[in-house]
Amino acid sequence: QDIADATGMTRPALYHYIKSKDDVLARLVAELALDPAAELRRIRATEATDPAARLYEMVYRVAQGHARNPERFQLLVRSEAYLPNELVEPYRKSRRDVLKEFAGVIGEGVRSGQFRPVDPRIAALSVIGQCNWIAWWHRPGTDDEADAVARAVADLAVASVLSSSSEPAEADPTRRAIAMHWSLPASMCCN
Repeated sequence: QDIADATGMTRPALYHYIKSKDDVLARLVAELALDPAAELRRIRATEATDPAARLYEMVYRVAQGHARNPERFQLLVRSEAYLPNELVEPYRKSRRDVLKEFAGVIGEGVRSGQFRPVDPRIAALSVIGQCNWIAWWHRPGTDDEADAVARAVADLAVASVLSSSSEPAEADPTRRAIAMHWSLPASMCCN
């Protein structure tokens, strides 16, 4: 009824376009979980840009969606326990795929030396958390406001993993981490 009221339709008219509540959930899962996973995979595969640029774009896209339509994401999260059986596994897989793409680009950045030596999975979960929380604290206004929020979160996400060192990546990430901690060139550390 809430959807019918929001669209200015009657419930019977709404059911002309959707079959059931499960159909609405299926569309939410596709729009908010399956589509973003595919888009992140596409962005990550763009080898013309460095890991920081790809991470920025990935975070920006997810954050922008949550900033523009927070209520959709909130509805999906609240409905997770009620997903029909046929949607449970695709939904879970899409979440794993999103984590895999974020962790993958962060891992590439760590190996290249562009990012500091962080655990890619933990960093990815942190970045995903930053994006997801937008749906709970941001109140949508204009698209420009949503874009400003998305850009700010993307900047923060990249800054959280960016290396302050201009040293090239070392084969031994532990050596690089110790060197960064003591602010030494990696070549002077652990000889």
